[in-house]
Amino acid sequence: MIVKSSVVLIVVTFVSTGEVLFTKLRQHHKKECEPVPGCTDNGVFYPVGASVPQKNPCKTCYCAENGLECAEIACDAPPPGCVTQNNPDQCCPEILYCGCEVDGAIIKIGEESPDNTPCTNCTCVESDNGPNLSCVVHDCSPTPPGCVTRNNPDQCCPEILYCGCEVDGTIYKVDEEIADNDPCLTCACVARDTVSCNDMSCDAPPPGCVTQNVPGQCCPEILYCGCEVDGAIIKIGEESPNNTPCFNCTCLAYDKGPKLSCVVTDCDLEGELRGCVTQDVPGQCCPDVLYCGCYDDDGTVYKIGDDVPNKDPCVTCACEARGPVSCYYNSCLALAPPPGCENAQPSPGACCPDYQALGCETV
Repeated sequence: MIVKSSVVLIVVTFVSTGEVLFTKLRQHHKKECEPVPGCTDNGVFYPVGASVPQKNPCKTCYCAENGLECAEIACDAPPPGCVTQNNPDQCCPEILYCGCEVDGAIIKIGEESPDNTPCTNCTCVESDNGPNLSCVVHDCSPTPPGCVTRNNPDQCCPEILYCGCEVDGTIYKVDEEIADNDPCLTCACVARDTVSCNDMSCDAPPPGCVTQNVPGQCCPEILYCGCEVDGAIIKIGEESPNNTPCFNCTCLAYDKGPKLSCVVTDCDLEGELRGCVTQDVPGQCCPDVLYCGCYDDDGTVYKIGDDVPNKDPCVTCACEARGPVSCYYNSCLALAPPPGCENAQPSPGACCPDYQALGCETV
């Protein structure tokens, strides 16, 4: 920088910021002057040994022979729980007050914690080690068994509403009925911690009755009554599943309850149908009659007009009309043999001897 004057010409030469400035004064007659050592900062000249002020309060500088020398001031951390305030003219912050830290906030000595509850009360107090929270914890007695409590936001310990009977984690009042999954079991809380139960019994259903269990109901409900057949129940008016064409049973209602009433069909095969040829028909009790004729002692049936064989060659049988087979003896048995043929014998399968073939004389 060159400063002009009518009397003195000052020439300032900067080697670098903060270096020693050599000033030469030259008289108007160009007479040289001795140099003055010093420092310049932000355009201001400071002699050697002078303090050089800085905008940063944490930085101190002075002018040394070899230039500007500076040092940074390090601030100690504030004690825990202390609130500080920055001062633009001071390097280190100013401590306003110290207290206790709660959830990132500082409360003063003597103040209570904002996190206090009815059961926990904390206050910031002074101690040898600095401010510290001092807490008092209230302990509540355990709730008596079978008692129901209610929490009060302004009280530490819950308030007991009532005491009764505890069953499966549920508390019932005295004289209150206790719910149970068994509809036949009725229980109630009769006194504190005292449960009384009554077990209901159901009458057996009438014979031949079909029942159905109803949810929430102890005794089963009777759906209908009927007749029991092979372990199954058929309703009144229904026929037995064991019915046959000749044996038919129906379930009927009587004064003493339902009962099977059966009808048996008699086809009279040994009487009216004797001598008849029949044919069974599926689903039909009595067979159809094909025809009727004669029957022998063995029960064989012959049509009317048929000859009936007989083991005795002297007996001739035939079916002449409905009923027993008609048989007749040969008339030769009633005649005396002709002379000379008294000892004649019939040929095999014949009733009387063939006298003519034997050459016997006949009368």
